[in-house]
Amino acid sequence: DATPIEAVENRKGRFVGTMLGDRLEEILVLLRMAEGKEDNQEPPASIKTRFSAKLDNMMSEELRAAVLRPRKSVLLPGAFGVVQHTQGHPSLQYDVLHTLGEGALSTVSLAVHRQTSERRAIKAEMKFEEWVVWDEIAIMRKLCHPNVIQLWETFEDSTNIFIVVEACTGGELFDRLATEGGVQECHAARVMQQLASAVKYLHNQSICHRDIQPENFLLKDDGPLEDATVKLIDFTAAKEFGPGSPLKTKICTLHY
Repeated sequence: DATPIEAVENRKGRFVGTMLGDRLEEILVLLRMAEGKEDNQEPPASIKTRFSAKLDNMMSEELRAAVLRPRKSVLLPGAFGVVQHTQGHPSLQYDVLHTLGEGALSTVSLAVHRQTSERRAIKAEMKFEEWVVWDEIAIMRKLCHPNVIQLWETFEDSTNIFIVVEACTGGELFDRLATEGGVQECHAARVMQQLASAVKYLHNQSICHRDIQPENFLLKDDGPLEDATVKLIDFTAAKEFGPGSPLKTKICTLHY
């Protein structure tokens, strides 16, 4: 079995640059200090952090200045390039226009980036079981396909995680089909080709979405369905798979 230090080490890599990652760093410091104390050893300088105020007398002024420097943002590798994560509210960079949708623990708003004037959607997720949201974001960072929603950047404050993605103003595929009723076969074939392309791309990346349904495909704009670009969204249930990591949990949406 893994030791407490090994367990924290194994987990903190998933949350680099986040507040949760910072808390895990704090825990790791305390565990290493406890381990050093048991061995009657002084804690090594490498574990002295900006959170260890009680160690002031053991830290040089230079080290203290370095560890007290606040972390505001971090650049993480992504399929589209790099994805920036910022500890702060997206209102620092975006003007929110209006709400696009609401759920029990999340809200999606349409916003405009002040510097580029590009419209983007911002999903605010409450920090309830936040590691689930970070796992979803980690998968989204690996994706870049014309029929998969594009992740631009993320933010967080003390209560919410904000996921910034490309804006899709055409609504859900389900709602469009329900409104228009029957769809000509040639138009249906074009939509299905995009759906299949998105799913095939995910599987080629060893990612299974596990919640494919018309509600989880958005139309890029509100033009005619026959001309629409379809985007796969909602990677909450998505999971990576591969040799030695088979999918075991049964996940489904009723009636699908």
